Amino acid sequence: MRKILMFFALMFLLIGWLWAGELKIAVVDFQRIVLESPEGQKAKAQLENEIMAKRKELDAMKAEVDKLKKELETMGSSLSDSARAEKEEQYRRKLKEFQIALEEAQNTIMKRESEITQTLVTKFLADIQNYAKVNGYTLVFERGGRIIYAAPELDISDNILKIITQASQKPQDSKTKKK
Repeated sequence: MRKILMFFALMFLLIGWLWAGELKIAVVDFQRIVLESPEGQKAKAQLENEIMAKRKELDAMKAEVDKLKKELETMGSSLSDSARAEKEEQYRRKLKEFQIALEEAQNTIMKRESEITQTLVTKFLADIQNYAKVNGYTLVFERGGRIIYAAPELDISDNILKIITQASQKPQDSKTKKK
């Protein structure tokens, strides 16, 4: 019901704009902008480095768990009952630590990815809104949203990427000139 009301409200606004003057609509591929922008690529590389560091840490823990398991399998029958019980407890404890660390790493990476994405979305949203105002767009839709069709010429993603790329290069250019 809410979607139907939103549809009719949007149609009402569009009809009003059509009577009032020119209606200029654009589409932007937000995901592409985030992935292809210099800031997005830098953030992706940073996140990948964080993932690799966590992976190394987890691999070391897994190797320790695997070593204990192998020791239990190979030496288990030759150990005394108390030594075997102690080894099994040590294995279970290390396995539990590994599982907790794995879950924490996954949660941390997901949270970090969300934070990075939100930061970029906030910044790029301001760039898109500014571009739309300067260029006289009435409406800008996000590609992949609830749009059934959008003519390719409505997509302003290339223009937004150019603006973002130029803006990200300006601070770098001034830094290199100062050196």
